[in-house]
Amino acid sequence: FASSSSSFSSSTSSTTITTTAPPTYRQMEELIQTSDIILVSGGNTQYALDTWRHLGLDSLLKRAALEEDKVICGGSAGAICWFDGGHSDSLDPETFRESMLEKWGGKEGGHDDGIGVGVDVGDGVEDRAKKEEGKPRSRYFNQSNDDGSSPTSGNGNGGDDEDEDEDFAQNPEQQQALPKSMTQTQQQQTRQRQQQTQSQKSWPYIRVPALSILPGLLCPHYDRIQSNGVPRMVDFNDMMLRHPKELGIGIDHYAALVVEGEDFRVLHVEGEKGSVTYDGIENDGDDHCDRSTHDVEGASDILGKGVPGVWIKYVDDHGMVQSKVCPKKGKVRDLLQMVKDPERDLVIDERVELCRVLNPIPMD
Repeated sequence: FASSSSSFSSSTSSTTITTTAPPTYRQMEELIQTSDIILVSGGNTQYALDTWRHLGLDSLLKRAALEEDKVICGGSAGAICWFDGGHSDSLDPETFRESMLEKWGGKEGGHDDGIGVGVDVGDGVEDRAKKEEGKPRSRYFNQSNDDGSSPTSGNGNGGDDEDEDEDFAQNPEQQQALPKSMTQTQQQQTRQRQQQTQSQKSWPYIRVPALSILPGLLCPHYDRIQSNGVPRMVDFNDMMLRHPKELGIGIDHYAALVVEGEDFRVLHVEGEKGSVTYDGIENDGDDHCDRSTHDVEGASDILGKGVPGVWIKYVDDHGMVQSKVCPKKGKVRDLLQMVKDPERDLVIDERVELCRVLNPIPMD
């Protein structure tokens, strides 16, 4: 289960089905039964899971993983889906179905009022949800799990950002007054930071309920900042406080968690940066963590100073989020913990319904 999408090659054959109509239950069942590996790409997690549940694919995937001994894997949304839930960017308007169809030239054009393009899901989002709630849903279109892209640190925005920056620069009322003692270079740098802040989106991360094949609340791209300007590692701590009974798992962008039977391993891409720094002390083959960037103020300034890894998080009896680096290998029973009472302890994020209103799946 990795944060970033990956590719692989083998001697086995693969089957690809492209359709503009929903597959039948029998078609999906036959495809899964004849497969050895099920790889789920990245995309809008909430939209994908809602679509699977609507088609009955969720039950087929659970059976494949738990009863048929298939290899299940995936990156980003494709990693979240196998756990109890995940730290998701499903409220990012750029990942909405209509936006992706417009971006990649889908057969259905965008909504005539621009729904899904540049929607501000911060202030006034409930009013927007009520406005969209009564609109009819369009017909089914298979969009292949969006684009599977992995946003990196920085702004990462598309669409109208250049225009927004230009408007900001030309409108003095939008600019904050700067001290006259600043040099011209300092003023220019400050203006650039203001423009970047102005262009960042205000959408929030949400907890998306997933298939519960593996226990835990998963955060992919743990060491990254997306277009809302919020480091995922920082926001994940806040999410843990809202869901204190769950075990948190943070996977850096270039790291992966491999579960094989009773054992697990942590892998990472050599030469890439991540959030784990070490003091170099050896203990049974594992390094000790020297510090975690998410425990340091100004995390966004020191991201990418370590190596990629996996973090385990929990909320202690004092209501504090505790974090530790996942060992490089070990027993699954020592790593993953199921909640005692799922109906009570797996708290539903109320914004999931908002996400469904703003980015509904086609029901026809």
